[in-house]
Amino acid sequence: MKLRDKNDKNRQSSPLIKTKDSLFIDTTNISEKEVLEIAIQEIKKKIDFI
Repeated sequence: MKLRDKNDKNRQSSPLIKTKDSLFIDTTNISEKEVLEIAIQEIKKKIDFI
C-alpha cells in the first residue's frame, strides 16, 4: 500500500495530492460503517440541504 501511494503521488500524469480542503479519515482502527458515518457528517457540514 505504501508503494502504491508513493507511485500515485509521484506519477507525472495527475499525481495524487492532498488539497487544503481534502478530508483525511484515518481508517486504521475503525469499521467501514464508522468511516461512512464520519464522511457523511463532514459532507453535512459543507452542504446545508442534507
